[in-house]
Amino acid sequence: MELILSNPIGLWALLGIPIVLLIHFLQRQSQEVTISTLFLLEQMQRESVEGRKFERIRSSVPLWLQLLMVLLLTWLLVQPRWLRSDSVQPLAVVLDNSASMTAFETEARELLISELEKLSGSVARTEFYVIESSLSAGNLYRGTNLDELKAALDQWKPVLGEHEFEPSLRVARNLVGRDGIVVLVTDHVSKQLPFDATLLAVGSQKPNLGFAGLTVKEEAGTSKWTAIVRNYHDAPVERQWFLASGNQRSAPQTIKLAPSEIRVIEGPFPSNTEFCTLHLEPDAFSADDVLPMAQPKPRMLNLRSTVAPVLAEQAAQVAGSIQTATLLEPESEQVPDITLASYNPISPRMPTGNAVVFLEHRIKQNRIFEGRLIAENHPLIEHLNWEPLVVRRSLQIPRRDADTVLLWQDTTPLIMLREQEGSKQLLFNFDLAGSNALKLPAFIVLVHRYAEQIRQTKPVLERKILETGQPLNLTISGVESTEPLTISFRSWDGSNNFEREAPLEDAARETAPIYPGYLTVSRGDEKILEASTFFADTREADLSQAATENRLAEAGNSLVERHTEQDMNWTLWVLLLSLVLIASWIWIARRNSQIYAGTGELSAA
Repeated sequence: MELILSNPIGLWALLGIPIVLLIHFLQRQSQEVTISTLFLLEQMQRESVEGRKFERIRSSVPLWLQLLMVLLLTWLLVQPRWLRSDSVQPLAVVLDNSASMTAFETEARELLISELEKLSGSVARTEFYVIESSLSAGNLYRGTNLDELKAALDQWKPVLGEHEFEPSLRVARNLVGRDGIVVLVTDHVSKQLPFDATLLAVGSQKPNLGFAGLTVKEEAGTSKWTAIVRNYHDAPVERQWFLASGNQRSAPQTIKLAPSEIRVIEGPFPSNTEFCTLHLEPDAFSADDVLPMAQPKPRMLNLRSTVAPVLAEQAAQVAGSIQTATLLEPESEQVPDITLASYNPISPRMPTGNAVVFLEHRIKQNRIFEGRLIAENHPLIEHLNWEPLVVRRSLQIPRRDADTVLLWQDTTPLIMLREQEGSKQLLFNFDLAGSNALKLPAFIVLVHRYAEQIRQTKPVLERKILETGQPLNLTISGVESTEPLTISFRSWDGSNNFEREAPLEDAARETAPIYPGYLTVSRGDEKILEASTFFADTREADLSQAATENRLAEAGNSLVERHTEQDMNWTLWVLLLSLVLIASWIWIARRNSQIYAGTGELSAA
């Protein structure tokens, strides 16, 4: 069985060996001098009593007894324990997958391996489980080989935003059972972790200055970028930045920010290019030191108004409020994306295709609809306040069974959504001219949401700027083929490039990559999306709260007690130590008595 010293501090007792040897070096051996008479003693040369000189060590019974006592005392103090050959310890490591951990990856790996080597030395066999806190990658490692575990740590990529650790700690506890050890490796200190997890925090307050936001807008026919730079440190930070486009780069410029300062830098978007990148001088946290940019190209909406003259003014206000939209001329033969139409109950006729339909009511009414306004749970209308809405009584647009009512007033449907044959129609079932709807933010927001839904289904190329991990909101419609999407990504430094296929049914669930770079989504030879992705999670970029704390020492002590057996002969060693101590005293006392006796005989002579 393997021997473990549960109290290595007890080895300091071995310092007693040189002390014992030093004492015996300083002892002087008595010399016998034979004389014929006592008067010659007065003529003997007196010895110096100022100090003793080192002499060669002499083997003696007290020396060996005292050395034996030091060894016995050391053995008792180190508290030896014997490792059981059948001991097995499950141990799960949960690696924090937050982006802030990129600043401490090296320290985390080195400290984790060092602590795992100590813990695995306390048991005959350790079963390791390594998972990420996001549970996105499954098990990074499962086995008993520590060298293989080290290699598996290279797959750990902490690039996500802030998230809860509880689900991953629950999984880790289920893997190792009640008696297993769960270790959370992170960069922040938590007072108490769920599921009896043990904290291994490796963070420190490192200075970080990075990009925190980006916009690109058209101004006077020229694209202009505006970037936000933030200093997360409590001291001034100075960095250089430059703009790169293809193989060209601007001259470096210096930016100095005061503690916790936020500043805006801006400039013209390079001509004859659709993509460029802003760079900051690298620091400890590199994710926000680069800012890929794309020149936005939104999907333009074509609008056509066919409303009755009585609603022409209101329709013009609605059309003017929709961004990146063009109102087609009446004689244009181009197919509109959205038609602004009116419905006359006396001469009923509904438009075809996507449309916003207003009720045409030529007869003025003074009676107001009464009753409680009730909004349905629908994405188009959620979180909108309709309480100030006032409408007058009028004829109604007939409701169909398949229509979705978005807003009720008592039992009267005021706003409905009609979906049929691949089109969506937003129906306002009240007299718009006789209401205050155009003055309500809820009305404008509802129209904008509807327009955005139609915009997302338009099969043309869109170019935009996304944050890492942001939903792509891909909606593929009007396509009979089942050919999958091709998603290509080019990281800004080429380190995380990939290309993969995605089924059409998964298009709505696709998100932007978690790395800064440039994204392209195609269907066959047709591109439907181009985008740049940049890191903008200011919570992860703030390293001011990072700290270090290691609570694995307590886990190591419990492992030693659980998987080892104490020395059952300790009482024998205590008894033997006592006997040696008594024997040493007896020997020294006997030796002194012989010296005193010899001195008395000499005096009598």
